[in-house]
Amino acid sequence: MAKRATRGPLRRASRILPAVTRGPLAKRGFGEVDIVLRWREIVGDTLADQCRPERIAFPRGERRRGVLHLIVAPAAAPEVQHLAPLLLERVNAFHGYRAVERVSLTQRPLPVAPARRAERPAEAPLDPAQKAKLEADLADVADPDLRAALRRLGRSVMKRRDS
Repeated sequence: MAKRATRGPLRRASRILPAVTRGPLAKRGFGEVDIVLRWREIVGDTLADQCRPERIAFPRGERRRGVLHLIVAPAAAPEVQHLAPLLLERVNAFHGYRAVERVSLTQRPLPVAPARRAERPAEAPLDPAQKAKLEADLADVADPDLRAALRRLGRSVMKRRDS
C-alpha cells in the first residue's frame, strides 16, 4: 500500500474546518460557513441550546430575504418563536445586511452537540524546590517556545505526582 504524502505540519481542526465544510454547507443554503460554526456566539447560549440552523433558503438568484430554517427542541418552540425577531436581528447583524427575512421552525429533538470544553481550574504554584529543579532541567533548552511548552508539561507532571 502506498504511503500518503503529507502536506506540511499538523494543523488545528478549527483552522481547516471552514474549508472542509464549505461545500456541504453551501448546498444547504449557508453561503457563509461561519453562521453554523459560530451559532452560539451569534444568538447566545440560551437560544443555541434550544435551536440549530438547518438551512437558509433564498429566492432564486438572490442572497437577500431568505428564510432561516431552524431545528427546535419541541419544548422550546414557543419560546424560540417568541424570540424570532431578536434571532433575526442577530443573524442579520452578523451578515451585515438583511439576509434573512423570516424564520421557519421544525420541531424535533436536537442533534447532540459536542460537549463544551470545561474551564481549567487555576493551578497551584509549584513549591520553590520543584520550581528550581524544573528550571535547572530546562536551562540547556535554547528555543524559548520549546522551553515554555516543556515548562508547562513539567509543572503538570510534578503536580500529578503530588496528588
